[in-house]
Amino acid sequence: MKLTSLALLLSAAAAVALCALAVPPAHADTTVKQDARRLGHEVSHDARDVGHSIADHSRKFGRTVARDTRDSRARIKDKSKAVGHTIARRSRSAGHTIARRSKATSQEIKRRSRKAGHAISRGAHQVGAKIRTEARKIKAFIESPPATTTASR
Repeated sequence: MKLTSLALLLSAAAAVALCALAVPPAHADTTVKQDARRLGHEVSHDARDVGHSIADHSRKFGRTVARDTRDSRARIKDKSKAVGHTIARRSRSAGHTIARRSKATSQEIKRRSRKAGHAISRGAHQVGAKIRTEARKIKAFIESPPATTTASR
């Protein structure tokens, strides 16, 4: 409360007390009511003024804090952005490295697998060729057995 409001409030209270003594009883009731109403209005206006004063000071303080921390917020934002981009760049680089290594590994596996498949195929051809040769020999032997000679005793 302002000092003038407090002084006005005290003087109003004193006026109410003095009016009650000086005025006849019938008229004293209305004077007390009027004084009370006026006093209530003054208290209401003073409360509104105090509330508005607090709001103004709060708004000024908030703006001062925002203005003073703006540089810090900008620095934090910039650093955060830089760190995020660095993480993304390194992650992408790591992903590319892994892809290159796995590609080389998969190509090596593919080469070895192809080589093993060719070796199996060549072995199967060789076995098949040997079986065919032996089968032809057996067939030739069965179809035309060797001439038997009698041995002298």
